[in-house]
Amino acid sequence: MNIRSQRAVPIALSLAGGVILGPLLLIGWLYLVDNPIDTGVVSWSTVVTDREERDLHLFLAEDERYRLKSVIERIDPLYFRILLAHEDRRFHDHSGVDWPGMVRAFWQLVANGRLVSGGSTLTMQTAKLLDPAPRTIASKLNEMQRAITLERRFNKEQILTLYTGLTPYGGNVEGIEMGSRAWFGKPPLHLTPAEAALLVALPQSPEWLRPDRHPNRAQSARNRILRVARDRGVLSDDEMHSAMLSPIPTQKHPPPRIAHHLAWRVKGEGERVQTTLDHDLQQDLERIALDTPLPDGTNLAILIADAPSGELLGYVGSKNYFNSRNAGAFDFATAVRSPGSTLKPFIYGLAESLHLIHPNTLITDEPVSYAGYRPENLDYRFRGEITAADALRLSLNIPAVKVLDRLSPGRFTSSLEQAGIVLENGKGLPIALGGAGLTLEKLVELYTALAREGEVQPIGFLMGKEQGKPRRLLDKTSTRHINWALAKTGTPAHRLGGTASKREIAFKTGTGPGGSDALAIGTDGRYIIGVWTGTVTGEPLPGNRGLRNAAPLLHRLFDRYHEGELKLARPDKAPPLLARLESSAQDLQRLQMEILFPASGTTIKQRKGRSLIPLTLKNASYPIVRTINGSRLEIINNPKELAMTITQPGTYRLSLVDRNGASGRSVFNVLQ
Repeated sequence: MNIRSQRAVPIALSLAGGVILGPLLLIGWLYLVDNPIDTGVVSWSTVVTDREERDLHLFLAEDERYRLKSVIERIDPLYFRILLAHEDRRFHDHSGVDWPGMVRAFWQLVANGRLVSGGSTLTMQTAKLLDPAPRTIASKLNEMQRAITLERRFNKEQILTLYTGLTPYGGNVEGIEMGSRAWFGKPPLHLTPAEAALLVALPQSPEWLRPDRHPNRAQSARNRILRVARDRGVLSDDEMHSAMLSPIPTQKHPPPRIAHHLAWRVKGEGERVQTTLDHDLQQDLERIALDTPLPDGTNLAILIADAPSGELLGYVGSKNYFNSRNAGAFDFATAVRSPGSTLKPFIYGLAESLHLIHPNTLITDEPVSYAGYRPENLDYRFRGEITAADALRLSLNIPAVKVLDRLSPGRFTSSLEQAGIVLENGKGLPIALGGAGLTLEKLVELYTALAREGEVQPIGFLMGKEQGKPRRLLDKTSTRHINWALAKTGTPAHRLGGTASKREIAFKTGTGPGGSDALAIGTDGRYIIGVWTGTVTGEPLPGNRGLRNAAPLLHRLFDRYHEGELKLARPDKAPPLLARLESSAQDLQRLQMEILFPASGTTIKQRKGRSLIPLTLKNASYPIVRTINGSRLEIINNPKELAMTITQPGTYRLSLVDRNGASGRSVFNVLQ
């Protein structure tokens, strides 16, 4: 053997050793060195669903992407069969790297001079989705190592959950849950072969294959997946050919955007929040709200609750969430506003439950004063002796105040508090006429007592969450009497915008100070429906009344959602001890607001350079609505604002209406 041959032997042995040892060292490095990925850094969207898990509202994730966590049980098994047949047939057998697949990909690269198959497993693709990197040999090795680490830390189902939650589907849509919603308008629980194949194909090149931009490419990619599924026994020939005839979606479905206000309330409850709302009813309510005409500067809110369970079925916080001019993003269902006369049924009901009155107790409707507090009826009339039931039915103010005086405001408010209803800023007898604060949500909860024979059922909106135990407020008999009185309210339903229902509806209206709030709340024995309309700022709005503005909408809703049977009873004759309610208040003459200056017929000579004319009133309650010459309307909140700005000579017609509905008029002349 010559010297050259002698030198070649060790070189050959070294090369051979390197060929053998190199892969062994690489494999050892891949399997022995831990290369974890932080799977907790992914931010997820929140989806709010209805009681049957139909989507109501979808929020963007923190990185402005629509990305929902996957749940294997919510994905059609056909998708996984097609996915594994095309992407990773040995997924359940390898430990992160499919070595036969890698060898095949290498020889295809050598034979064809280009990359035919990447050899990536679903676990490797998951590693890349968690930590994207350019396609280089180093990044491929990194993916392999991290895939092996993932396999050590997670089981196969968990890896598939990660993969299906991160796959891209074009634009800012990621994950099969969002991909299915975006392209098919539904969750991936039930997929056709064509749909499943497209969801497998799109992540390969989501922008290149986007169906709305490149439908032919998307169709070709989908059909290629279908052929692979047929060749590998997942689909039959007939199933494949039928799927290939299915059209490709040409536009994305917009994310669900209903129940805005409630969705924001529950957003922090998790990534998938199931509410008690009914999707179809909610859509219907929002359409009705949008179609309801309202003056500028006003808004509305609607709630529908199921009395037996306390679950909210419909929730409209404003007429139009996106109308910033009328504070549409503000949730008026949770706004503390005046309840008007809507507390009266519970004043009468609690007084009867405590045996202080009977529905047929006679009460004198007359001018009274309670230490300077002088309640008046809305129409300024006095009806003399009237039964408690009729007084409630007509919503008279003075009898209600008399009953509250006998009951005592403190006892009434404490009874409400024990039932879970807390009045805000409510004190004394004015509570009977709306002199307190309460949200529409709490009013609806209070009215569950009329559907549950006196028990107040806490209401809620999260599915599966205990709403709370009912608390008794009224006894059964008095509740049935109150329902009878409210169901016999004189105004026919058809005059309130509804049709005359064969079943009874107990409803009550209420009007806040100066028309700032108009309410109508009622029950058919099953549902509680509450409607509020009013000014955005709480300022008075002349003519805005519960019976005129809120009740028609209430009856329209009961025409659509009437399912219950109201329990009511006609009261018998009052027992002798409760035949009459004697007033402890001092009887007074009726006191009207008076315009002391300028009185009618007054002539005022204006001084040069001065335009302010004083206005002096007696027995006025603020705020006051002032109209001059029928068109110039002003709100006066206190006596300091009484002076009138008059710049031109002439005859002026002054009209005033105060918070209690008392009015005054004057016609005067101004000379220069």
